[in-house]
Amino acid sequence: MPIKRAHIAARIVCAGTLVLFAGAASATGEVDAELTEEAAAAAALSHDALSPDALSEAADHIRNVLSVERVALEQLDAAASRLEGAAPLSAPDPAPALAALSTDALNLAAFNDADARARTLARDAADDAMAELLLGDVAGAIDLDNVKRVDAGAGGEEWRCLSQAIYFEARGQTLEGQVAVAEVVLNRVDSPSYPDTICRVVRQGEKRLHSCQFSFMCDGRPEIVREPAAWRLAGKIANLMLSGRPRVVVGAATHFHTTAVKPDWARRLVRIKRVDDHIFYRYPTRVASN
Repeated sequence: MPIKRAHIAARIVCAGTLVLFAGAASATGEVDAELTEEAAAAAALSHDALSPDALSEAADHIRNVLSVERVALEQLDAAASRLEGAAPLSAPDPAPALAALSTDALNLAAFNDADARARTLARDAADDAMAELLLGDVAGAIDLDNVKRVDAGAGGEEWRCLSQAIYFEARGQTLEGQVAVAEVVLNRVDSPSYPDTICRVVRQGEKRLHSCQFSFMCDGRPEIVREPAAWRLAGKIANLMLSGRPRVVVGAATHFHTTAVKPDWARRLVRIKRVDDHIFYRYPTRVASN
């Protein structure tokens, strides 16, 4: 029910209630302090004061009020009927709103794309900066875990051979241990005692079973990469080392062996350090004679 109609109906009910309550109060002579102003006034009338003429006059007055209220209710009902039969209010054309929504969605998508590109560029720039820091890290102070942020490079035969040496000789070692193996390979390339290319150094003695320079080349098993993540990391290390990272993990080391063996040649070399499961050596320093 509409608010106005409910208000009028409430007044009708209250008017009838007042009459009944007034009659009850006049019969008992009781007055309730909590009554409304109208009810209290009606209840305050004593039984003697409510003469038949007075009651008749009050009843007529109430009937007139109720009559006016009923007319008002009928007018509200008629107005409601007219509204229900009228044509519905015209709704606004949704096309502009939909178009605006589509435009906003497109703008949001474009913003997201631009934001993603910006993040990628920022990340790439940060990775490039880290690669530069690693390349200039002559003190070995930068955490080698940052090698994971370096690009694997474009590949190539020398890169592949160095990646193989790192992967097959040291993939189970820490990053320091893997970099150490790469340093040994490159130190041999620079030494006149060994071949002058990475692939020739890595493959040296490959046809002699268990007598080659790098055991994975002559252990009788095929060189198959079964761990893609480890291979990618080996490629990153190879790219970094080929780009000129200082050899600061094992310095001038040209040899290494696992802790499980004690080769005779180790006694003729200078031990540098142990890194993970490998021990690294270099040639003794030669003093020039006069």
